[in-house]
Formats: sequence, structure tokens, C-alpha cells
Amino acid sequence: SDYAWADDGLHVKVYLSVPGVRREAVQCEFRDDAVDFAAEGLPDGTRRVLALRRLYDHIHPPGCSCKVLESKGKVVLALAKPPRSTTFDAVKDWRTLTLACGAERIDVADPFASHQQKSFDGMMAGLPPLPAKSAARPH
Repeated sequence: SDYAWADDGLHVKVYLSVPGVRREAVQCEFRDDAVDFAAEGLPDGTRRVLALRRLYDHIHPPGCSCKVLESKGKVVLALAKPPRSTTFDAVKDWRTLTLACGAERIDVADPFASHQQKSFDGMMAGLPPLPAKSAARPH
């Protein structure tokens, strides 16, 4: 896979492997429940995109960051968790990165897509089928 993620207390960090990435060719957009990342003009002539939708919990966009490590060919997205009301409030642990079921918008040439599909397929394997719809029940 070309990315990994970890819950790091007040942030959730997404680690991307993007060989040949340049700081000036990266775009990151953070929204309350979504993240868009794009790297243009890579040495192999490709464009890498990662679009995360329906994040596990809300994030705080002003506290998020995108760090490009050009020499290592890596990018670290730090997704800030919402501010706590008091220092005693618990920080919610993320059990998964997104709640989406394969509906993310991902570029066709995106190398991250195959990993997400494999993860989704593995997650759905062995689940019982949904029950058939029954007639409407009176209230």
C-alpha cells in the first residue's frame, strides 16, 4: 500500500509515499469531514490523488497540516481533532480512518485506490446478507 494512518492523540496522521514529490506541486484541502490531497508533475509523469470522505469523526481544519518531506518522497497529513472544551475532556480514539463504503472519489490512475478496494473487500467478506425489507410497521 502507498499510505498508512495512525491515531496520534490530538491528531490523526496519514502517511503517504509519493516518490519525487515537490512541495510546490502539492495541494491539500481539509474540510470538517473530508480531506483532498493531490501531487502534480511527478517524475513518472503521473498525478497522485487521495480523497478521503466521511472521516471517522469531525476534524478541525485550521489545526490540520500537510508536511512534504521531499528528500524521503513522503507526505504527512496531520488531521487535527476538534478542540476539547476543557483539558479533562477525553480525546476520541479513531478506530478507522473513514466510514465510507467505497464511495470515495479517487483518480483512475490513483495507486492508493487498489489498497482501499482491497480493504473494503476484506472488511465486507464474511458478513451476513442484509435482511429483506418487510412491510411498513404501524407506529
